Order: sequence, then structure tokens, then C-alpha cells
Amino acid sequence: MPACPERIVLVIILRSGIALLPSALRTFPGAPVGVLGMKRDERTFAPHWYYENLPPLSESDTVVILDPMLATGGSAEAAANRLVERGAAASNLHFGGVIGATEGLARLARLIQEDHIVLAAVDAELDAHKYIVPGLGDFGDRYFGS
Repeated sequence: MPACPERIVLVIILRSGIALLPSALRTFPGAPVGVLGMKRDERTFAPHWYYENLPPLSESDTVVILDPMLATGGSAEAAANRLVERGAAASNLHFGGVIGATEGLARLARLIQEDHIVLAAVDAELDAHKYIVPGLGDFGDRYFGS
């Protein structure tokens, strides 16, 4: 049985990651919370950073990235790379989401061990706009009613 981690750090990807935070904090009360803000360029589909607020990270921390959707994996990949740059160990990164696509799962599994990636469902493909098919549409828009 693996040893219990010394510290669990929760990191949400804005804006839809906010939806997962209350449940994560009930599961890991007192866990420090980091926030990474990035927006996908709808033409190139690449993530663009606009905000970062992270607690100090160490290689012994277990860091859980929270984002409901894992479509292309671009935002999750950028988040994982940024967390490693800030001191987290890649071997201690985890990802928690709701739904993903095989493309995003394969991309993220190059950085985070596949058994550290938790999704409720994985759909087979993305459409021309890089949305998960059938998916849920834009999770943040649905969650915030916009």
C-alpha cells in the first residue's frame, strides 16, 4: 500500500475547474488551493495564460489538477508543465475530471501516469472545433449559465 502523501495541493484550471473545488475540499479539507487561468484560442486551440496563483510547491507534494473536461489535453498539459516548473514532481501529479476524449487522455498520459488520471467517461473523438463528441458542450458556460 502506498504511503499517505505529506501534503495534497488542489489546482483548478479556470473557469470550469471551480465546479469541482467544493467536492475536492470536502474530500481534502485544508488542502492548499492553486489557480491557473488560461483560455483556449478558438482558432489555434492553443491555451493562453492570463492568471496564476499557486502555493509554494515541493517534489513531495501530491498535486491534483481539477478540470471537468479533457478534450485536446492542451490546457491540462500546460498546467502540468507549469506545476513542474514551479517545483512539483511529475510523478506526483494527478488529474481529476468528468469527461475526456481519447486524444486528450493520450496527450496528458505523456506527462501524468495514466493511473493518476481520473475521468468518469472517455468519448472517442473531437469535432472540428475540438469539442468532445458527444460531450457536454462548454462546461464553464453550462455551469455558470452563460
